[in-house]
Amino acid sequence: MIEIKRKYYEDLIEKYFLKEKKITFLLWARRVWKTFLMRKFYERLASEAVWISFEEDIGRKFSTVDEFLNYLKIASWKNSFKYIFLDEIQLVPGISRILKKIFDSGYNYYILCSGSGSFKIYSEIEDSLIGRREIIKVYPLTFEEFFYFKTWKTLQFVWENRYEWILDKYYYLIEEFLKFWGYPEVVISKSIEDKVRFLKSIYDMWIDKDIKFILSWEDIINFSRFLKSIAVRVTSIVKYSTISGELWITLNKVKKFIQILKDSFIILGIWPLAEKYSYEIKTGEKLYFVDNGLLNYILKSFVLVDNIWKIVENYVIWEHIKRKKDYIELYFWKKINQSEIDLVVYNMLSWEYTPVEIKAKSTSTFPKIFKSFSELYNVKKWILYNKSIRFTKKVGEIDFIVIPYFFVDIFL
Repeated sequence: MIEIKRKYYEDLIEKYFLKEKKITFLLWARRVWKTFLMRKFYERLASEAVWISFEEDIGRKFSTVDEFLNYLKIASWKNSFKYIFLDEIQLVPGISRILKKIFDSGYNYYILCSGSGSFKIYSEIEDSLIGRREIIKVYPLTFEEFFYFKTWKTLQFVWENRYEWILDKYYYLIEEFLKFWGYPEVVISKSIEDKVRFLKSIYDMWIDKDIKFILSWEDIINFSRFLKSIAVRVTSIVKYSTISGELWITLNKVKKFIQILKDSFIILGIWPLAEKYSYEIKTGEKLYFVDNGLLNYILKSFVLVDNIWKIVENYVIWEHIKRKKDYIELYFWKKINQSEIDLVVYNMLSWEYTPVEIKAKSTSTFPKIFKSFSELYNVKKWILYNKSIRFTKKVGEIDFIVIPYFFVDIFL
């Protein structure tokens, strides 16, 4: 198999699974090669490890820890082991209860698990294993990972030494990423036809393995129409009542469908920042798709000209989501007069708010709304992402930083 280096996740697994000995879970969307990451560690530790994929034993239940450990011994043909690798744990009812008992009973095991497409298992792990586990959310590739796979060069190196390469030699890679984004199978595919075929298979698998178990046949038809409606509205404030009227479905159904999209890790929402002032918009969220390739497939268009500004904003927001620390919160900011800031990054440790504007074209003009925002909140810097211009300058006491959007990863 072709290898795509995912150092960020490998470092996290090394830290939580091996050094801190926490029960470690690789969770989130389907087809992001969580199993591949687990395999790399299993191959290192195989002589003292067991590997179980519950995809081959769907629905198995365990009543006791001893029953579970005996199952591992029989399935792996090993009487003793130190490392336990469990793949597709969302298929095992009550698995978090068993893992909790193993941890609390003082067994000397290192446990690494993966699960896909099920918010239920995520909730169970959150509730029952607090203090014993670490959850690593595995997303499609960042542009930094994509670029390194394609060129064997880091973005940091290009930023410092060969900035013009991005705009000249490698700009076609930016366009490819914005169109098809970061599912590993899509990235390694050679032809456009294969990329679209893999995106279709990812979409079909999601519908078959997650959605069909939740919705009736009639609801699935409405859900498909609803999904296209949400895709058209990506990066915009979503008004549930408008969608309800357009699609002739109830408001409760709209809310249910949006929650399903969130629970299956296809979209995430960002809410408005409204701390103090009457002229700030306080309601309504913006929705963002986990992957531009999947978004474009749902929209049935891989032509960037028509919706380039939405595609770029969706990309930049998601790069922030992928690398977000626990002490960071993401918002947008909008005034009643309709002027808005695309993204506000709030740092709880420093109590700083950083306004971020995202432009698909080349520009270095800072939005005037930055100044009015800075009069209300504690701001040390402004960031403008654009197509090609980069520089930094002082505006009073504030650093104004202009960055090409494809370098966003190295500034997070």
